[in-house]
Amino acid sequence: MRLFARVLFAAAVLGGIWCVWLRPPLAGQSPAIPVDQPGAQNLRWMGVATCSSSACHHENRARSPKGSEYSIWTAQDRHTRAYRVLFDERSERMVRNLYGDNARPATETTLCLKCHAMNNGDPENTPHGERFFVGDGVGCESCHGPAERWLTTHYQPEWRTLSDNQKEALGFRNVKDLVGRARLCSECHVGTKDKDVNHDLIAAGHPRLNFEFAAFQGNYPKHWPVSEDRARYPDLEGRSWAIGQAVSAWRSLELLQARAAGAAANKADRPWPEFAEYACYSCHRDLRVLPPETLGARAEARKRPGVAPWGTWYLSAAQVYADETGDGRGLQDSARNLRKLMEQLSPNADEVAREAGDAARGVERWLAQIQNKPTMTAAEVQRLFRTFADRGAQRGNVLDWDESAQLYLALAAMHAATGELNGQPPAQVTNDLLQVRHKLKSAFVPGYDSPRAFDPFAKPTLRDLFTDIRSQLGQ
Repeated sequence: MRLFARVLFAAAVLGGIWCVWLRPPLAGQSPAIPVDQPGAQNLRWMGVATCSSSACHHENRARSPKGSEYSIWTAQDRHTRAYRVLFDERSERMVRNLYGDNARPATETTLCLKCHAMNNGDPENTPHGERFFVGDGVGCESCHGPAERWLTTHYQPEWRTLSDNQKEALGFRNVKDLVGRARLCSECHVGTKDKDVNHDLIAAGHPRLNFEFAAFQGNYPKHWPVSEDRARYPDLEGRSWAIGQAVSAWRSLELLQARAAGAAANKADRPWPEFAEYACYSCHRDLRVLPPETLGARAEARKRPGVAPWGTWYLSAAQVYADETGDGRGLQDSARNLRKLMEQLSPNADEVAREAGDAARGVERWLAQIQNKPTMTAAEVQRLFRTFADRGAQRGNVLDWDESAQLYLALAAMHAATGELNGQPPAQVTNDLLQVRHKLKSAFVPGYDSPRAFDPFAKPTLRDLFTDIRSQLGQ
């Protein structure tokens, strides 16, 4: 049984719709495919309008996404509204908070446009076609690549004979590959040195980034046949989760390296320590007298008062997976070293940059191992299912909200993977997971952007629920 309600929340990007009809080239007039062209550099972005003809991707079929990719994207995908959200009062307030008297409208601010529009939001300095429109938001070419060299050829019979590398050379990105897909999503949903949602931006009003690839993909409105994904990856659910963990860990470590290196070089736009690296809710919570069971749990976890935990979102589940598989055990040592550095009152930026860079390279090697693994078996999925349930049963009452959410998402992914491989998780496991989800989701009360009401000790406790899940999974 598939657990559909597995995402606690998803990054919401809003924007507008722009629809222009375009007649495709007449039969027999398509140019030859230039497979000997150099790499895709400085290619023109042609715009969403070039995909929106009813003869191309706007057939608006009721039953099949084939030929209706634009129809689905424009009607269901929040990426279409990515640009329009920049007109909101909240966006205008954010740029005022960030830049003061020097603020420009959010619709003209490069930092915003890099993720809220195609073409890095800089159409004035990047080649683009006459039908390119920045108001399209995050459109087709944001994922599939600038279309100058493949727009009039990708539907030809010869196109199918090209290798993925030949298509990449024309600017066409291989988003059928899960690693490539996850890397692409993580550019904006985790961040890069040039697309950084740091604490200054969060404090100005931007939502915190919480990305988990498998959950986002599971809830994304598909404009492609999922059957093709499953034909390519019979273990789609489990592999998506594993790849997503490694890609997000790698991307977050690359971002930490950039933040620390910038701070070490005294760059004005790189504040240090970067508070976005830490668990938000260690600071953003009410001061109150803790009950004895909470104090006992904190002592058990050896959590020092006044220390903000580091790496709880992007590394907590990844470390467990790396240790379980044995392929990425170096991540444990790297994370331990980084945590020791980052949880000092004044982390040394040079040391953090070096350690984060080494850790990122190690995760890249681990990611290659995951990518080349054979199809997951039902036994492997069950072993991971039990591993994460064990962790919850042992530590369910000492985990913070981030770690608890990642643990839930891991269990939900293994639940879905079990169903995918013709297994049938016990009904009680499904019920327990839904209770965990409710406990995590209901911690967000009206008027707060943090899980103010999170209480792992409220009955049934998180540990009770995880323990019950473990008992249902056998040995």
